[in-house]
Amino acid sequence: MHPLLDDDANRSSKDPRPIKFKTRTGCYTCKARRVKCDEQKPSCKRCGRFKTRCGGYPKPRIDSPPRRPLLPKSSDVEVAIRSPITIQRFESEQDLRYFKIFCEQTAGQIAGPFMTGLWNRLMPQASEAVPFVRHAIIAVAALSQITGDADHTLMITSDGEEGKRIRHEHQYALAQYEKALKESLQGRQSPACSLATSGVALFHDWIGKAKPGLTTRASPNENVIENDLVQALAGLDIHVAFFLDTRPLQLHQRIIDDTAVILRTMPASFHTLCEARTYWQMIMRRNFHFRARAQLEGKAAESADFHSGEVPFANLKAPTPEIRETCEQYLSDIYRWTDAAGSWVDPLKQPDPAQRIVAVLLQIHVNMNIITLVGMSFTSEVSFDELLPEFRAITDLAASIIGELLDFSQESAFYRFDLGILPALYLVGTRCRDRVVRGRAIDLMLSSQIREGVWDSFCIGSISNRIRCIEEEGGPPGEDFIPESRRVFVTSVDADCDSYHRRCRIYYTQRSGLRDEELLFGDGLVTW
Repeated sequence: MHPLLDDDANRSSKDPRPIKFKTRTGCYTCKARRVKCDEQKPSCKRCGRFKTRCGGYPKPRIDSPPRRPLLPKSSDVEVAIRSPITIQRFESEQDLRYFKIFCEQTAGQIAGPFMTGLWNRLMPQASEAVPFVRHAIIAVAALSQITGDADHTLMITSDGEEGKRIRHEHQYALAQYEKALKESLQGRQSPACSLATSGVALFHDWIGKAKPGLTTRASPNENVIENDLVQALAGLDIHVAFFLDTRPLQLHQRIIDDTAVILRTMPASFHTLCEARTYWQMIMRRNFHFRARAQLEGKAAESADFHSGEVPFANLKAPTPEIRETCEQYLSDIYRWTDAAGSWVDPLKQPDPAQRIVAVLLQIHVNMNIITLVGMSFTSEVSFDELLPEFRAITDLAASIIGELLDFSQESAFYRFDLGILPALYLVGTRCRDRVVRGRAIDLMLSSQIREGVWDSFCIGSISNRIRCIEEEGGPPGEDFIPESRRVFVTSVDADCDSYHRRCRIYYTQRSGLRDEELLFGDGLVTW
């Protein structure tokens, strides 16, 4: 409520006299005498009539607007644009067209089933005052239109009219990116992850100063950063933890410690699906920061060319008793969360399609984290065969929603900011040796063009397929068991993995010798 309206509401209803200007905007003399002032300038007539000196008027007060979120929140996610957009704010009609496309189509595709106002409310609102956000929005919308065809890369090189059009639109999109970021990040994981790391570092710095102890359930100061943005930055932190995480040990430990404080107060049952997802995001962040810390403290995967954090789900060379004990503790947190979530993660009890998808995604992530934590204590690839039920669950769950996820893309290339099905399917494709389950996971990755953050379905599907071919080479047709000596674990992926030119170089390791004590290192170029 406006302050003046609030004053009026609190005023006594017994006072019949209307409030005049005598104590608000009159001259100093009349206000001191508590009489009505006619407010004539430069001196009021009332003071002249009574032959008194007019004390003059106070300078007009300009109230500073209260600090507030970019846009008032509401119970429902609202469309960001409430009034017709004028061309004056844009450099061209083309800019305006793609801005509208972002608001009407692309924002909803990026948000997917998650109820958040970040993409269709905060981002367009921020673009009003921040030009580089507006340029980025326009670029994303332009690329979303170009990549509507899975063969857009081939069409760019064609000599036909369609190829010329796509090349023109592509150059336009990159020009917008250049304005926003001073360099194009399309398909380049290395610079994209570097910028993401910087953004997350700024977030941690701000939140640490705003409130001692990192808390990501809610913003410490929603007048500065809204909860939707805090949750998005927490999700970005998970992306960074997967790829090219060069952050120091102290930061990983800080997040582990701060998250532990929150999880100790996790309720026995959640009241909403959103609450369940918020706590799960904290558990998953904690788990992957713990994995990154373990890699830094010990010898990560056995490799001739390994850089910590460059490849997800890397092996630990020698898991310590402390690591095993911590993994058990974190597994108990997962089971505690599962009990608290109850029916919220049962897709059959979710009448809303979007909530059903979220429930399935949470189940996928639970199984992925179980495999990750249990696998940290494994010293052989054969041990992963014990986790076939979790591998099968991930594949079945992903297959049950991939059609609905693609429906959100509205026949264009599928992109989501949040983690969805791809990391878990990659885990199945590289660590599960059951022919049926692994083959199904690889088929899902290669069936449609899907991007989740820096994850590309064609890229990881092709990597998984290459690993499968190496492992099955030389074995009898249809063999059910792949021996340890033929099993491969990926130790590094080229930091300049290029999704635009569809290529990357992988580095992998195999064991050999009578007791699998020797290591063989290999690498290869993967294209898709």
